[in-house]
Amino acid sequence: MSGNRESLSDLQELLFRVRSPKTRQLVEDAIEAYYGRAYRASIMSIWVAVSFDLLEKIEELATYGDKEAKKYTKALKGKIESRNIQSLSQIEQELLKVACDDFELISKEQKTLFERLKEDRNSCAHPVYTSDGQIFTISSEQARMYLTYAISNLLCLGPVRGRSSVESITNDIKGEAFPHEPENAGQFLEEKYLKYSKAILLENLLEILLKAVTKDDEFWSGFQNNALRAILGLSHTKTKKHEQWMKDNLSKFCDSLESEELSNMVSLIIHDSRYWEWIGNQHRLQLITLIKKISITPKTYETPTLATALLGGVERYARHKIANKFGLKDFDEIFHLIYIKELQPILIEKLQELPEIEQTKIINKHPHKGFSIIAVNLYSNAGSFRTAEHLGQNVILPMVNYFDIKYVNSVLHAAVNNSQIYCANGSSNILYIFVNTLLERSDIDFSSDIDWKSYQKGINLYYDDINNLLLERGLITELKQEKTNS
Repeated sequence: MSGNRESLSDLQELLFRVRSPKTRQLVEDAIEAYYGRAYRASIMSIWVAVSFDLLEKIEELATYGDKEAKKYTKALKGKIESRNIQSLSQIEQELLKVACDDFELISKEQKTLFERLKEDRNSCAHPVYTSDGQIFTISSEQARMYLTYAISNLLCLGPVRGRSSVESITNDIKGEAFPHEPENAGQFLEEKYLKYSKAILLENLLEILLKAVTKDDEFWSGFQNNALRAILGLSHTKTKKHEQWMKDNLSKFCDSLESEELSNMVSLIIHDSRYWEWIGNQHRLQLITLIKKISITPKTYETPTLATALLGGVERYARHKIANKFGLKDFDEIFHLIYIKELQPILIEKLQELPEIEQTKIINKHPHKGFSIIAVNLYSNAGSFRTAEHLGQNVILPMVNYFDIKYVNSVLHAAVNNSQIYCANGSSNILYIFVNTLLERSDIDFSSDIDWKSYQKGINLYYDDINNLLLERGLITELKQEKTNS
C-alpha cells in the first residue's frame, strides 16, 4: 500500500503539469481510478484525456489563425451539433492520424504508442477475452506507464505545430515589435512559443536562425540582426538545451557553409566565445585565416589634402566591407574577438596597423590586457596637453584593471617624465583615479609589488592628491626636502 501512496504522490506532481484545466480534470479521474486499483477505468480516462487534449490543441491552433485548423474545427462543430454518432466515431478513429500527419502535434513514434493506448482502451471498454479464455486485464504498471507518458509527452505541452509554428515564430522575429535586447527576445519566444513546446521545435528553430545569420537568404534580408538576437536570447532562456544542441550540431552545420558564409559566424562569436569552441577546430582554422587577411594600410598627412580625403573614403569603404564580410554592424566589433586566445596576436597586429585615433577608440570600447603595450605607447608619446588628457581618460582608465605590474610602471614612468602629461590640467584627477583603482585590485598586490618611492619625487612635485593618497596608505613617507617650483 505504501508503494501506491508513493505512486500517487508522483502522479499528483505530474497532474499539476497538465496544461489545460479541462484536460486536468480528466487526468485527475484517471489518477483516482489508478489509486483505487480500477486500472481498466484508468486506461479509459487516459484515452479520453488524450483525445480531448488533441482536439483542444487543434481548436487553439485555429484561434492562432491556422487555416487547416479552422477548417477542421468548423467541421467538428457541425458534426457535434448534428449529433451524428457515426461521424463522431470516425473522428475518434482518425484523430491520431490527423494529429500526426496533418497538424504535427505528435510524432510518428508517439502516434504508435497512443494507438496502443487506444487499442487497450477498446479492450477495457468491451468484454474482450484473451486466447486462453481469460478476460482482458491491465496491470498497474501498464496504467501508470500510459499516464506518465501521456502527461509528459502531450498533456503538459502547448499546441505547437511544426511548419505553422515555425512560420509564426519567424514572422514574429522579423516583426517591428520583436524585442531589441537578446534577454527580452528570448523571454518573448519562451512565453509565446517554447514554454510548452517539444524539443524538436527549438532544434528546428535554432537551425533556421543559424541559416538566417550565415546564409544569403532573401527571406531574412535586412533581418539578420533579429535572427542573431533570437539565438542569443535562446541561449539565456533555453540555456541547457541551446548549449547541448550547439555542442552536438554547430560543427556539422558549419560543414555545409561556404567560406564567405562561415565568416558570418563571427557575428555570434563576438557575443559569446563558446561558439568559437562549438564550431570545431577545422572551422576555427578557416576563420583564423580569414581574419589574418584583413588588410587596411592607413596613411597620415601633416595637412588636409584631397589625397587624405580620398584615402579616408577608401579606408571607410574598406572597413565597411570588412564589417559586412563578418556579419558585423561596425568594423571595430571584430576586436571583440580579443578574448579568444588564438586570435590575440593577430588582432594586436591589426590594431597596430590602424591610425592612433582608431586605436584609442577600439581600446576604449574593447579593453583587454592584450592591448596593454599599445595603450602605454599611445599615452607615453602624448604630444600635447589635450592629447594627454584624452588618452588618459579614454585609454588608460579603461585599461586600469587589465595592466600588469610591468605596464603600471610604464604608465607611472610616463606620468612623471612626459611634460605633456604632468603639466596637463586634467592629469592629476585622471592619475588619482588610476592609482586609487589600482590599490583596490585584489588580483595583484600593487602596494608591495610597485616601488612607489621610485616615483615619489615626481608625484610629490606634480600630483598632490596622489601624494596624499599614498601617504595615507603608508606606501611612501614625507620627503624631507621642500617641494621645488617646476
